[in-house]
Amino acid sequence: MDFFQAQERSRRRTSRLILLYFAAIAGIASALYLALVLILRWVLSEGQNGQGELSQLPLWDPSLFAKVAAGAVLLIAMGTVMKLIALRHGGRAVAESLGGVKVAPNSADPSHRRLINVVEEIAISSGVRVPEIYLLKEPGINAFAAGYSPDDAAIAVTQGCLDALDRDQLQGVVAHEFSHVLNGDMRLNIRLISLLAGIFVLITIGRLVLQFGGSSSSRSKKKGGGLPILLFALAMLLIGAIGYLFGRLIQAAISRQREYLADASAVQFTRNPEGISGALIAIGRLGSTLSSPHSSAAAHLLISQAKLEAGAEGESTSLFATHPPLRARIKAIDPSFDGDFSVRPARAVKRDAPRRSAPSAPAYSTYSGPRVGPEQLAGGAPATPGLFVAAIASLEPPDPAKARERMARLAPELIEMAHDPARASGLYLALIAAAEQSEGAAGNVQGAVGAELTELESKALERASTLLATTPSELWLEVAELSLMALRANDARPPEAFLALLQRAIDGDGAVTIVELALAHIARRHLEPPVRSTKKLDQVERVEREVELLLSAMAHAEGGSQEERARAFALGAEQIGTMKTRLTLRDASELTPAALGAAFRALDETSYGLRRLLIASLAAVAGADGHLGAKELELLRATCAALGCPAPPSEALQR
Repeated sequence: MDFFQAQERSRRRTSRLILLYFAAIAGIASALYLALVLILRWVLSEGQNGQGELSQLPLWDPSLFAKVAAGAVLLIAMGTVMKLIALRHGGRAVAESLGGVKVAPNSADPSHRRLINVVEEIAISSGVRVPEIYLLKEPGINAFAAGYSPDDAAIAVTQGCLDALDRDQLQGVVAHEFSHVLNGDMRLNIRLISLLAGIFVLITIGRLVLQFGGSSSSRSKKKGGGLPILLFALAMLLIGAIGYLFGRLIQAAISRQREYLADASAVQFTRNPEGISGALIAIGRLGSTLSSPHSSAAAHLLISQAKLEAGAEGESTSLFATHPPLRARIKAIDPSFDGDFSVRPARAVKRDAPRRSAPSAPAYSTYSGPRVGPEQLAGGAPATPGLFVAAIASLEPPDPAKARERMARLAPELIEMAHDPARASGLYLALIAAAEQSEGAAGNVQGAVGAELTELESKALERASTLLATTPSELWLEVAELSLMALRANDARPPEAFLALLQRAIDGDGAVTIVELALAHIARRHLEPPVRSTKKLDQVERVEREVELLLSAMAHAEGGSQEERARAFALGAEQIGTMKTRLTLRDASELTPAALGAAFRALDETSYGLRRLLIASLAAVAGADGHLGAKELELLRATCAALGCPAPPSEALQR
């Protein structure tokens, strides 16, 4: 998989959707204008209102067309913008609109714990943050991922998934949804919801005018005064319905194209074809119906059709079907499937047996760069910036089993703290202190913010500092990612209050490192309301100062003499290659938390192509001595995560 290319492809698909959106508005405005002219010509030709001389109204009247077009654009744009505002919080807003209830990170319910564990395993192994998890109180088997980016993603499953699927099948469903996260499908999906909402405004207005205008204008209709209005309202309803149908066609076509790829990716993620195929067979047997009135607008998000009844087997081949037939999807994974949904399939793979080879997935076979093997990145072997970026781009699919192994290396008490909203803030502050890697750092943090901490947070900070001292540093990023879900769920200390506390801890701990700043920015990316610019910066010159600061911070983090730092910085600057001015290594005194924090925020507005170039430059600085050891890899992983790019576990980079 090439994450950078996938995200850029998503941006291009979104641009094409916007073009279709404007084409739809133009078509609807033209149809409304034609309907209005024909209605006026017909009414006036009958001499109504004594103005029969106006029956010669021309078919083309630029002034009238401009007014009709402006009204249509205003109404559709208003509906679209209102929906975008309603969904501004990304995946969480979509999940809640469909009746989803957030699963508490420290839930004691066994089925909830199983779901949380499955989601965390795939998130950690793929290097993205653990998304918010929602449960839909629906008996059908269905699921979806929603959001604008991995930063604000949410994954929702129905109660039917928890009740009817075993762990491997549930893992297949979650892996299917993660493929949408990593492929950048979610942004396009939310745009589709908003587009349909905008067009539906015309239907709503036409319906309201017909419903309430008929009785109130009955007297004027006798004189012909209300008839044009009612006829135009009917035209609005019909034209809006046709536009909505075309929107549904676009919705269905995009969804069908992506579902086959997501199924194949789920097999690659889990190394277990029986997981996702078993889940699809269960859907054919038990159904995937959702009762939410918003399920039609979000149909393209779901793993299966929203109106699939038990035993219906999903064989619809309609142009409006948002998903391919279940039989076709299952046969693409398991050619031996006999088409019988009535019998629960026998488990063909035991938990301790080796997984069957996964079929190839077109969504993850587009990478054509160098393949990175153990001899190139393992155990301090020579590495180049190009090989490091290639290692990220050409990674094997996420392996949840490896994630379980990493989790097993963490103290159970740390995991428990990471899942507890009341203590997760203390744990995160301990991570900031540990990242400073200096004696007394935890005491400095305690001194800076201790008076503002609750008793539980203060004890968590103290205890977590002790546990982290014996925890390998390559696992700290996983601890941070695990705790983000609990930080979002802490009602006693809202995200904005925690981020302010975090900044005071960094300012007052006596030192600053790029790792602790990266951890702080990771928290900010995932706890602040997402800021989405319509135009991503793709010119390095626009963020020259920020790039200079980040490369300087990486050079100073590597240590060594001033000459060695300058040499490392120069290697990174050389990778940029398109700068119009010469980059300068900044002095360590200039690398303040405020300056680097602002740099990270500015780089959030860059394109993924530019971030790829920046990561290559950072890797050149970190590998200036010809080696990328464990320390350098973890430093790069934290920086990549802060930039919103996948930061897989170190052993994945070393495979």
